Amino acid sequence: MQTKIKSRVLAKFKFPQYIKGGIRGQDNIKNAKYHIGNKYKFATDIKDFFPSIFEKAVFHTFNELGYYPPISRILAKLVTFEGVLPQGAPTSNHIANLVFFPIDLKVFAYCASRKIKYTRYVDDLSFSAAFDFSLDSYPLIKIITPYFKVNRKKTFFTSGKAKFTGLMVGNSSLDVDEAFKERMKEDSNILEESKPTPRYRYYRRVRNA
Repeated sequence: MQTKIKSRVLAKFKFPQYIKGGIRGQDNIKNAKYHIGNKYKFATDIKDFFPSIFEKAVFHTFNELGYYPPISRILAKLVTFEGVLPQGAPTSNHIANLVFFPIDLKVFAYCASRKIKYTRYVDDLSFSAAFDFSLDSYPLIKIITPYFKVNRKKTFFTSGKAKFTGLMVGNSSLDVDEAFKERMKEDSNILEESKPTPRYRYYRRVRNA
């Protein structure tokens, strides 16, 4: 049922290019790659993203898409579990993107006015610019916090390499971190060298990007 809702209802909505998570043709690599070349980087993370999306918000989302309230109510119940959006369900990423989309528009409008690059990969928000925009980090968080809590432990601003959606982003480079490389070496010691491991294939994708 959720797969049918995804293909017949949710997949019809087209998201802008700056939304990278849960979208066909987008991934964490493209999210990180978008910020190569900018010296200054800022990132934050939505705390308990999926459990923070309640059935009522999902109902309103379907209603905004044009479905009558009784239908919106049925759809909302079908894609939630115990009153919240479950992580890992076929429809959850699309629903989360739709619920967060009004906030995306506000964040993007602010960034566009300040010439700051913005992307979102599910609950990871990434920002970068050629200039020091550290003072913009507070207004950006203020746009989000009326609706969601941010994870302060995963919030940072830097003028050097930054880890965006699991990848190290430099001024002219994109790479996996050292811990990933160590695990990749361990894989190669276990498996035959003639058979590239999943981690190695992922590493090649990152380096090719």
